[in-house]
This record gives sequence, structure tokens and C-alpha cells, in this order.
Amino acid sequence: MAEHDANEHAGAGSKRVRSDDETSEEEDVGPQHEEMYAGVSNLFAACEATNATRPKRHRTEEEKRQERLAANRRSARESRNRKKLVFEELQRSVARLAEENASLRKENETIR
Repeated sequence: MAEHDANEHAGAGSKRVRSDDETSEEEDVGPQHEEMYAGVSNLFAACEATNATRPKRHRTEEEKRQERLAANRRSARESRNRKKLVFEELQRSVARLAEENASLRKENETIR
């Protein structure tokens, strides 16, 4: 079982709540973990502040069009691949059923 909780990694403090089969008691995980993860929340705050002050670059209409065309090509390729797989599976089914049909016809003739 993992000894660390996601909240601990996000700098939520030195306590953690156990899960799974353990009780939900809080326990002190020790100062070594406090030191290890102390700067994490500060790092996240710094990244958020930087992203908030940086102007968001807007894509041009041509960039949007190119991305849309690329996504459409990708989707069409995936659709063709799925269609090909379904077709191949149907071909295998036809061959198997034709064999089974021939076998049953032969068996039917021998019974008569």
C-alpha cells in the first residue's frame, strides 16, 4: 500500500488519512516528509502566478482550420481502420459459416 497521500504531495501538511483496509485515523508522517514536500505548494503557486500574468496566445483562423483538418484526417483514418477490421471479421465469419453450412448439408444428405 502507498504510504503517501496525494494531499501530502501537494503540501497539505504533515498529516495523512489512511485508506483501504486501514482506519481513517490521522497520523504524523514525520518531519522528513515535511521538508521534502515543503516547497511543492510554493512551486504550484509560482506557476499559477506566472500563467496568470502571461497573456494567452490566440490561434489564428488558419491555425484553427489546420488543426481541425488534421483532427478530421485522424478521425477519418481511425474510422477506415475500424471499418477494415469489421469487414475482415465479417469475411472470416462468412468463411466459417460457409464451411459449417457445407458440413451440415453433407451430414443431412447422409442421414436421408
